[in-house]
Amino acid sequence: MEKINHLLLLNRVNCVAPGTIKTRMSEMLWKSESASDLVVSDTFLKRLGETQEIAGTVTYLLSDDASYVTGETIVAAGDFFYFTFLLFLKNLISIPEFLNNKRWHACKALK
Repeated sequence: MEKINHLLLLNRVNCVAPGTIKTRMSEMLWKSESASDLVVSDTFLKRLGETQEIAGTVTYLLSDDASYVTGETIVAAGDFFYFTFLLFLKNLISIPEFLNNKRWHACKALK
């Protein structure tokens, strides 16, 4: 049992939660200019992420600099999540208004 506890202490488990990154998987969200404009307008940084930016986050988590970081989720989303929740928190838009919003319907149409 002591060996198992020691092994558990040596391992770290973390997560990276990326926003919209320009990859083949997210092509439908950035190849079309109108879809890209919708996604970009909902991020605080007003741009899509690049793969090397997520790779940098993963590199940090694998490095000795993150040796005390475990059980964490690092959100690398250009502040998309903050920006969206800020709208709700500040009551700038209610959930029913959001569901009737043109952007919501445009995103649903992309599926």
